[in-house]
Amino acid sequence: MINLDKLDYLHIWLGTYNGSASDYQNLFDLSSFYEGYENDDFERCEFSSYLNTDAYSDEIVGWNYSKEGLNHLLSELPGQKLIEKVKEIAIAKSLNNSNAVIYYGAHHLESLEGLSKNFVDLEYIGEIKGFE
Repeated sequence: MINLDKLDYLHIWLGTYNGSASDYQNLFDLSSFYEGYENDDFERCEFSSYLNTDAYSDEIVGWNYSKEGLNHLLSELPGQKLIEKVKEIAIAKSLNNSNAVIYYGAHHLESLEGLSKNFVDLEYIGEIKGFE
């Protein structure tokens, strides 16, 4: 579980992923990085490639894939205020039929300038601050 005391904000992506739950999980698979990092013999996972880094910080990231509705999808976000804020944004952006969400709290990722705002059809909905 993410320690919310150390974070001021989380970056959030939300939308409809058109692959399987297993394919979605594989987007975040760091096993190649952990197995081959010392020899520089690894493949970056898709999320790391998107962030233009060898590996994302797996201490401050979470994702969920669910076809059981927005409430179920967002239920694993860390904190009720965050859930409420993301749900409000989802409804305003007509993303209430989403089946995938990502939250990431890397302090080194201060902005997404230079990166595509969307990741595998998930819309970057912004930094959510004050969610504790």
